[in-house]
Amino acid sequence: PPPPPPRSRNPRLEEIIANHHDREDLSLKFMALTGVDMEIVAYYAILRNATLTTLDISLNMVGDDGARHLADALANNKVTLNQSSRIAYIVNLLLKQTLTILHVSANNIDKDGAKHLAKVLANNKVTFNQSSPIAYIVNILLIQTLTTLNLDRNSIGNEGVGHLASALENNKVTLNQSSPIAYIVNVLLIQTLTTLDISWNGIGEGGAGHLVNALAINKVTVNQSSPIVYSINLLLIQTLTTLNISDNNIGDNVAERIADRVRENQARKF
Repeated sequence: PPPPPPRSRNPRLEEIIANHHDREDLSLKFMALTGVDMEIVAYYAILRNATLTTLDISLNMVGDDGARHLADALANNKVTLNQSSRIAYIVNLLLKQTLTILHVSANNIDKDGAKHLAKVLANNKVTFNQSSPIAYIVNILLIQTLTTLNLDRNSIGNEGVGHLASALENNKVTLNQSSPIAYIVNVLLIQTLTTLDISWNGIGEGGAGHLVNALAINKVTVNQSSPIVYSINLLLIQTLTTLNISDNNIGDNVAERIADRVRENQARKF
């Protein structure tokens, strides 16, 4: 179930969110926000705002409790497609979006906070339950899930990055569709997480090893026998292509293995 309304109040924060209700981006940087304040942000800025796509709460003190509130909101901030009416699909999802960019840099988040966010990423995907071909023509041109997560300058460590790595193994697009016409435009802009910044997080070679394994299977799976659908069906489908792990303690050999995995993901797009 979605999180309930916040129990605490922060009039200044609530006013800022209310004044940006029709904006796609919201910056709450350097406002001395705490984990309790994230209840307000999660409820009003994420769950109650259909237009917000970019949220920056860097340089605050949200901690693990704040990360949990954000994760709970993101778990309910997604697109579900279960629709039997063909005509209803023609225009109803052209511009439907969820939060796609989240900055939580420098917020005292450690392994527990990373675990909360990882649970969201593990289920951060688009699910298709639709048998009508015409319904697919325009229904997901701009549907997106979280694509950018900046967690730099926190303290997630090896255990925290292990949670994120496990999530990346499940953060992917799966396409199971027998109708060729349904594929013509249905995945032009489908994305999973493409950018992850975990620099300055006290990550060692053990944590980096988790990333190497995760990136090996962080990809797009296509189950389709019709050649015609391949012409444009992977134009913009993406997996993780940008990863910042600088200023950790991973060593050159492991860093090169990770770089190879990311380059494979970048090459897979073309």
